[in-house]
This record gives sequence, structure tokens and C-alpha cells, in this order.
Amino acid sequence: MAANLLIRELDDDTNDALDRMKEQYDFKANTDAALAMIKEYWILKQQVWEMENKLKVYDSLVFRFNAHRNMVKRAKEAYESLADDFLKV
Repeated sequence: MAANLLIRELDDDTNDALDRMKEQYDFKANTDAALAMIKEYWILKQQVWEMENKLKVYDSLVFRFNAHRNMVKRAKEAYESLADDFLKV
């Protein structure tokens, strides 16, 4: 009889221990999944920052191109004006 009680207690303790281990495993699995999601978020955030920096460079290049194009347009207009003045003389 005492042996049966002891076996029953050990069985209950084992089941409790297994339940605790399962809870810890579930927590660890959830924690690992959350950490993986956070890591993925930061990788994506870094890619967004890199793209924003590339867009800033692109915008700068477009601005420079437009400034150069406007300068060429003004030079062409000035040249045509000088050519017209020269032909009038």
C-alpha cells in the first residue's frame, strides 16, 4: 500500500515536472519566435534606411541634372540671342 502511494506520488510529481517542462518549452518556443520576428523587423528596418539613403542620393542626382539642364538651356538661349544680334548687324 505504501509502495502504491509512493508510486502515485512519483507519478504525480513526474506529470507535474513534465507539465512544467512543456510550459517552459512553449515559452521558449514563443520567445524564440518573437526574437526571430524582432530580428526580421530590424533587418527590414535597416533595408528601409538603406533605401531611403539611396533615394536621397537619387534625389540629389536628379536635382543636379535639372540644374545642369537649366544651365545648358540658359546658355543655349544666350547663344541664340547673341547669334540673332550678330545676324542683325
